[in-house]
Amino acid sequence: MALCANPWNWPSLVSPFRNPSSPKYRPRANKGDKAPTQPWESKTAAVVRAADGSDPLEYWTKPEKVDDHAAAVKNAGSTPESSGVPTMRMKLTMKHPLNKQTYTVLLDSGTTTSLVAKEVVSWYKPKGEGMTYRDVNGAAHHTTGSIQLPFVLPEFSVHRECTQTCEIAGDLVYPIILGNDFLQMQGMELDYKRKGIRWDGLTAKMCVTPEPPLRVAFAVQDNNERVMKVLDVTGKEIDLEKLVPKDHLEPEQRQRLLGILKSFKISEVHGIGRLKRAPYVLPVKPGSRPYVQRPYPIPLIHREAVFREVERLVQLGVIEVDKDSPWAAPCFVIAKKDGSVRFLTDFRGLNRCLERRYYPLNGTQSLVRELPKPAFISALDLTMGYYSRELAEESRPYTAIVLPWGKYRYRRLPMGISSAPDEFQAVMQQVLGDLLFARVYLDDVLVLSNSFEEHLVHLEEVLRRLQDASLVLNARKCKFCMTEVEYLGFHLSTDGKKPIQKKIDAIVHLGRPRNIRDLRRFVGMINYYKDTWQGRSETLAPLTALTSVKRPFQWTEREQNAFDAAKRMITKDVMLAYPDFDATFDLYTDASEQQLGGVIMQLGRPLAFWSRKCTGSQRQYTMNKKELLSVLEMLREFRSILWGRRIRVFTDHKNSVQATFNNPQMLRWRLEIEEYGPEMIYIKGHDNVVADALSRLPLQGDEAAASVATNARNPVWPLSLVEIAEAQQQSGLHEGPQVARRAIGSTKVLVSKANGRILLPPALINKVLHTYHEWLVHPGELTMLESVKAALTWPGMTESVRQWVRNCEQCARSKSRAGKFGKLPTKTVEVRPWRKSPSILWALWKVDSGEL
Repeated sequence: MALCANPWNWPSLVSPFRNPSSPKYRPRANKGDKAPTQPWESKTAAVVRAADGSDPLEYWTKPEKVDDHAAAVKNAGSTPESSGVPTMRMKLTMKHPLNKQTYTVLLDSGTTTSLVAKEVVSWYKPKGEGMTYRDVNGAAHHTTGSIQLPFVLPEFSVHRECTQTCEIAGDLVYPIILGNDFLQMQGMELDYKRKGIRWDGLTAKMCVTPEPPLRVAFAVQDNNERVMKVLDVTGKEIDLEKLVPKDHLEPEQRQRLLGILKSFKISEVHGIGRLKRAPYVLPVKPGSRPYVQRPYPIPLIHREAVFREVERLVQLGVIEVDKDSPWAAPCFVIAKKDGSVRFLTDFRGLNRCLERRYYPLNGTQSLVRELPKPAFISALDLTMGYYSRELAEESRPYTAIVLPWGKYRYRRLPMGISSAPDEFQAVMQQVLGDLLFARVYLDDVLVLSNSFEEHLVHLEEVLRRLQDASLVLNARKCKFCMTEVEYLGFHLSTDGKKPIQKKIDAIVHLGRPRNIRDLRRFVGMINYYKDTWQGRSETLAPLTALTSVKRPFQWTEREQNAFDAAKRMITKDVMLAYPDFDATFDLYTDASEQQLGGVIMQLGRPLAFWSRKCTGSQRQYTMNKKELLSVLEMLREFRSILWGRRIRVFTDHKNSVQATFNNPQMLRWRLEIEEYGPEMIYIKGHDNVVADALSRLPLQGDEAAASVATNARNPVWPLSLVEIAEAQQQSGLHEGPQVARRAIGSTKVLVSKANGRILLPPALINKVLHTYHEWLVHPGELTMLESVKAALTWPGMTESVRQWVRNCEQCARSKSRAGKFGKLPTKTVEVRPWRKSPSILWALWKVDSGEL
């Protein structure tokens, strides 16, 4: 069996610390195979027979999401571009009396401590108290102790026994991970140039596994989830009590919600709905020629599953057998982890013949921006939403599909038709569009309310309208009366909104782009969350410049640094607040030579960050024009939430607050800005801080821990948010007209409503002042005050800082003082000559008489 190398510095590597229970990494069992019993077992891995001759063990080696997509692309007739990535896996045979099996292990030069899965050593009592380590995403994991692991590496030698101290951990994809401690102790050399591993004169070859395509991580992942959602219909009745949340609802509230769900009978089996609308007629261009293509090949291993899926769709009335249609679109499948398949049709040929009648489909970013702060949220999901729309008889021949064993056509509106989103969104707007408390994006419905009583009324109205329209809910995927849900790629809660973590993980695990197309996908993924991260445009500038077709695609160190910086940027946990439309919106804008940027804030919390590059002509503008342009562009970008509201614009450029300009273009900009009715306020440059000051403080669980999966080291901060919250409670601080309680991560602390800074209790003031004064190397009063107030505040802060600096003994001893002259003596005037006369004394010396 060939060896493979897999260091952490390869960007496409999927972290071995991923949760094995996650659907994304769960192994797939083919028909007739023994179901995997451990997280790392899979049919896709090489079979390794145990040393004692027992049944072979099959271990997980590769994310199924990547395998599935690669198979789908291959079936579709295209091959993903990949150069391959070295990965290091090898066999390891245990040499313990209670375990002599052979495992597939990972040698990882980027892991400082070796790890072993607790299932491998379940018979062993761990020693020690364990440790805390972090994976590549910064998430903390804990071990239960350590063990001395005896083993041999049979691919090098079956006689050379090794012993390694390993920490026992859970949630490992590989059963054993041998880290840098093992490689250094054994003197192993990883030669990536020659793709070999050397150990005391012995050499083994690495193998190369294909790098996952860029599109797997995000775009197709979302598409696959939607396809799976559309095709997922079961005949089992649902226990409604499992749909009622118990953690934040009182017993009486749970019963009232349960009564509403029962009254609409959403737990009964309804199949798919049938909209009470006239059948949909496809807008085919006159004179279009039929598009015909041969069927895509379907692997024999999936053919039976595809046949069952087609028969199921026939029974549901979604498709029917076709005999005489001149059209034929090919189909391909993506295998799911449970052995079933996702059924997809390539309608690109038909779409070129359709006249798309555009309907205003709300942008996902606008939908999320405009969401008000809710107390309760319900997320509703329709069962086979598109299939609820019946297709007109004359349009069915256009949707004919071809498979290796036959030909079918759709009776319902299929996915993949370019006009399908417009038609379905128009129908949903007719059903729910006039409800201000409901948000509709295709088949995803969101209901938001300010109280439980109000939410029940809103929910009942939405359910009634859906029932009247004969739309069926997929109750298993609905969330009722929740305080946090996932919607359109965002995690929504009562505290704020942020990107879904699994979406961020998918982007972080991407390999570097190999061409412009891959690079554009990567930039597009990050720009989907463009309101979330400050400085996004500046960070992505080297990458966006490379997407131009006017320059060759050359990946240099500059682009790699920007690529890595973008990944670090998106791993920051940023919580955006909901807009309060009754409060004032504060806009802080700024401009530089290359960028425009700003932030919208309310009560000290960010609502959205904004930035973009200057165009070629805009780079030639004077700074006056750039500053005014940044204000105008930001108002335009967020027009939907700012128009007609109270707005204050803070700028550090004094000319921007003037009402008149000599430049006609700037005057037009100023008049357009006046349409929003903002109050223009000038602030000094050092006060125009567009960063979130709270990011200077660590979240709970950020204590110093051993670095296992990364060499990054977090600075030690004297306080944690938990300590601040406890001290606030002990000191008697509470909410009031000027004080609000804000959730940062999982910890709630008191902050000032005026500036959003954390209110520091008296018991912690001296500790903070001491730390700042020491860390900043004994600064002066002004420097220290500006540093402290960037994140904290308390009554009398200025005086506290002043007294601390003045009373510092070390500052007093080390401070250089300029020398001062004493008073000159009184000068007396002489009135008599020769009272004082200078005397010049010279030493006597001997001379010869001849010199006289």
